[in-house]
Formats: sequence, C-alpha cells, structure tokens
Amino acid sequence: MRRSATNCEARLNPLRMLSGVALIFVVILSVYFGAVAAAPTPSPIGPSLALYQLGSQGQIVGTAANVFEAGAEVGVAVPAAASPPYTVTLTNLSGLSIWSQQNSSLPTSGLISIGLSPAQFPPGTSYSLMLQFMVPYSPGFASPQESTTSFFVVPAIASLLPSSYSSVNNTVQTHLILQDANNNPLVGVRVGLFLIEGNTSLQITTEKTDMFGTSSFKVGESLGGGTYQFQARVLDSSAVSATPVQLPTVSVNYAPTILAAWTPVPGSVESRLLKSDTQAPVNGRLLILERRLTDGNWTVISQAYSDNMGQALFPTNTTRTLRVRAATAASRVSGSWRGRASSESPTHTESKPSASALSASASNGAVSWTPSTMRSRVGSRYPRRGIVSRYT
Repeated sequence: MRRSATNCEARLNPLRMLSGVALIFVVILSVYFGAVAAAPTPSPIGPSLALYQLGSQGQIVGTAANVFEAGAEVGVAVPAAASPPYTVTLTNLSGLSIWSQQNSSLPTSGLISIGLSPAQFPPGTSYSLMLQFMVPYSPGFASPQESTTSFFVVPAIASLLPSSYSSVNNTVQTHLILQDANNNPLVGVRVGLFLIEGNTSLQITTEKTDMFGTSSFKVGESLGGGTYQFQARVLDSSAVSATPVQLPTVSVNYAPTILAAWTPVPGSVESRLLKSDTQAPVNGRLLILERRLTDGNWTVISQAYSDNMGQALFPTNTTRTLRVRAATAASRVSGSWRGRASSESPTHTESKPSASALSASASNGAVSWTPSTMRSRVGSRYPRRGIVSRYT
C-alpha cells in the first residue's frame, strides 16, 4: 500500500510542475498585456516633415520656405521614431496622386530622395507630401502614423555642359551634364539632340537626365556621307532654362544608295533606302517627308527612321507635292514651320528611336512627287517617278 502511494505521488509531481509553469506563464502574459494596454498609443498624426536640398557647396541643407527649382533633388527627412514599412505619396493641388513610393526598409541616410522631374512636377504650383510609417510603442507592437508637408516648384536657371566627348570610326559619343546655378545636378529633365540643317534643325532623339544630371548621346553609326553639326537643347524649356550646346562636327565618308518612295494607300507615304552595290536595306537612317510650299520652298511635315528592311512609313493627308529625302549635312531647307505652333513642330516630337537608330543618316538625293500622280505599290514595286540614286 505504501509503495503504491509512493508511485502515485511520483506520477503527480511532474503534473504539478507543469501546472505551476503554466500558471507563471499566464501571470507573465497577463502582466505584459496589461502593460501594453496601459501604454499610450502614438497619435496617428506625426511631426511635420523637414525637407532638404543640396547647397552651393554640394552639402545637404535644410530649407524653411520649401521652395525648389524644377529638376532639383529633394530629401525628405524620416522622423526619428519611424520604422518600416513606409509609403510616400505626392499630390497636386487637385488632390490627385502624381508620385508614390513604397519600401520595406528605411534609407540608411535617413533621407528619402525625390527628383522633381518637370514632367511630373511642372513649376508654378505647390504640391503636398505625405509619409506613412509605423511607430513602435511597446515590444512587438506598433501603430501607423503619417507626417505631411508641402512645397512649391519654380522654374530653374541652368547650364548645359559637355562632360566628355569621344570620336572613333566615324562615331561620336558625348555626355552632357545639366546643373543649376549652384552646380548641382538637375534630374529627370528632357534633353534633345538636334541635327542642324541649314536654317532649320531636326530632333534626332531624346534622353532624360539621370540622378547625376547627365544625359548621353551616340551619333554617327548610320550617318551618310558628309560633315554634320549637332546641337543639344533642354526640351523642358518652360521649366528649365539653359543655353543650347553646339557639339563638335562629325565627318563621314560617302557610300552609294538608292532612295525610293511611293503611296501604298491614300493618306500614307512609304519609302525605302538600299545600298546601290548590293541592294541591301539600310537600317537606322533618318528619312524626312517634306511638303512644297506655294513660294517654292519646302517644309518638313514628318520624319521617321528606316527599319531593318530599309523602309519608313509617313502619315500624310495632303495632295500637294511631297518629297522624301534622307537627312543631309549639305542640304539647306528654306521656309518655316508654317501652320504649326512651335510646340507642335517635328523638332518637339516625343518619339525615341531604337539604340541602333540613335544617329541620323544623310543623302544628297530626294524623291519628289504629287500623291495623286503616284501609282500604288500594289502591282508595281516602285512608282515611276519615285527613285533616285545618290551617294550617301
């Protein structure tokens, strides 16, 4: 009997120990959650955000007025109590969201960088900024909080400068940098490369400045024979004012080509550029469609790059005399952008060619005709009056 009682006691001891541990754990949890419940929950509204920018010596400085130039890079200071994740949202005066960013970790610098690209932040207006984040108030517990501020964007006075230039095998590569009056970079600003043709110019391609204010252009791979003059300009001229940059001239040897043009269907013009010796298509050349004015001069109405078949397609709805030519270093185009506002002219197009077509081509010949006199390409490979052979 005594031995049986001893065995029963031995079996009950572990159960008593487990019960005691469970009781202690419950007490600890009760005390912990009681402390959490007693802890004050942070306000959902955090402190006003502080904004920073680069100073005259390139250092980060605060600004009390919150006025920034177009293209400037702004730093948003993360509140000291903030923890991830976070969301930044920028809205315009109408309350529409125009930019946002989310991240699961905070920047080690304590600043969230925002580039005031003119396309997203036009000058002359104010914008609201809201930062949403979490604030820990007890171990394992955090509450959402948001801080806000506003700022105003004004036009920038800048300098467009060449930072590097190289010329190898008829190909020129140049890097430009766009800086404000304090020599700090302007980001997200469109810079265009233009081919100068006599008293007119043609936009070849467009790049946006990066976080260092730089943009890069490569020309010459598909240039026809001749000597070319290029110019770089800021396209966001209503937001950033900068003097255009004249780039060094590019000289390219001549090669024979054949340029043909026809009207496959009403309202469009198609052209094709081939090498004279091999009849191989010429890819990546800038071809130009022009309309003859009543005074005998010509005006550009469209431009396109030849594809891998050497072809380019132009939309048109005119019955006046037209001509297709390749961009040439030797040509002089008279007349004006008649009937167009400056913002509508082909020099302000937004299209950007592929990497293989970033350079213009040149031809000394042009194909001219009146659309109503042309045969369709159907049943005839080329029109009667639509072929010209030249050296390019």
